[in-house]
Amino acid sequence: MEIHMNSGSRLFLHCVFVGFLTLLVGCGGPDMPDTYKVTGTVTLYGKPVSGASVNFTPKGGRPGLGLTDDEGGYTLTTFESHDGALPGQHAVTVSMPAPPSEGGTPVGPSKAAPQAVVIPVKYSNPQTTPFKFNVTEDGDNHFDLKIE
Repeated sequence: MEIHMNSGSRLFLHCVFVGFLTLLVGCGGPDMPDTYKVTGTVTLYGKPVSGASVNFTPKGGRPGLGLTDDEGGYTLTTFESHDGALPGQHAVTVSMPAPPSEGGTPVGPSKAAPQAVVIPVKYSNPQTTPFKFNVTEDGDNHFDLKIE
């Protein structure tokens, strides 16, 4: 048995399908928790650090992540671009990706070029970092990370 549809029937089925997908996506999950804008700068011995990864890890929930710009500035993202971090206490880590070798493969710190920025290991571990900050709803939430 062959079924033939005219263009009106196809349009109707297309609209029903799109409507169903819209309902499915719109009802797919819980609301995202509130986040609050978090900014700051990263400096190493008083100089801005470019290209560092900044991670605000809460006691529970999703971490806020940022990447420093040429002036060492960062703005965190948790769910959407630059939305900030979850409220509460955070362990804050800073790390640098290893520079690529000539072949394009990352190299370890012992093989890094002399001009490469090396962040001390204690700043890249949530258990050993000295940076602990509280993100609040009505706070400034600007945290400068001074690595000495």
